[in-house]
Amino acid sequence: SGKRPFDQLEITIQMTPLSDTRVRLDFRKGRVLNGGAPLDFFKDFTFNFPPPSFNDLVARLRGMDPSVEPQAYFDILYIDEEIRAHRTGEGKIFVQRRD
Repeated sequence: SGKRPFDQLEITIQMTPLSDTRVRLDFRKGRVLNGGAPLDFFKDFTFNFPPPSFNDLVARLRGMDPSVEPQAYFDILYIDEEIRAHRTGEGKIFVQRRD
């Protein structure tokens, strides 16, 4: 079916520039709103992501240098006052326009 698992998802992300073009993303916390949840506890549920130091450890275990290639990042391909294009660490390309 086309039913969504929740009504709203909010994610707080800390962005840190690593170079002129690379931006590190650290997922900090999340909140899920679901009015149809069977238990009140799940109707407004907040959670924290592991600290950045944990993600750095995972990157090192995978043979990566987190100061150059962290777990989550994007590379800016183009940016001006109205448009930003970037490629994620997974290779996906996004183009965003400022309203």
